[in-house]
Amino acid sequence: MTRLRGALAALVLAASVLLTGCAQAAPSTTALVGGHVIAESTIDQATQDFLKVADGDWASTRAAVARQYVLGYAARIIAADRGIALTTSKADDKLTKYPQLAELIALGDDLKDIRGAMTDEQLSAALSALDVTLNPRYGTWAAYSDLTASVAPTGSLSEIASS
Repeated sequence: MTRLRGALAALVLAASVLLTGCAQAAPSTTALVGGHVIAESTIDQATQDFLKVADGDWASTRAAVARQYVLGYAARIIAADRGIALTTSKADDKLTKYPQLAELIALGDDLKDIRGAMTDEQLSAALSALDVTLNPRYGTWAAYSDLTASVAPTGSLSEIASS
């Protein structure tokens, strides 16, 4: 009986150590794009900023914001690799108090520049060749980077992302 109590005590101690370690995990990540980490908190803040100046619901706006961040950073990498000049985004003065929103607009402009400089086939090939690690809640990189898709995965844990 003493051995059993000792084994159970060791098991409880090990479980508590493991669970404590989980509680101290780093903030969640939306994606890692060519070494650049896009945090879920960045997406949340950009979504909040966007909804302060425009109408929309949280889930669909957040999905669009996350996709624009990921594809915008991918566009910057492609532009650097191919020598494509990106225009400098000029954010409206009233947006300066929302830095995440200003960055979101700049990323969208960068994606527009890339789409204007490459055919859809070239861009699709360049996107698929990038080193991108996408949070599994958003589905696969191949599906997420499909520029013909009209709706991006929401990132909601209550929805199953299509693969």
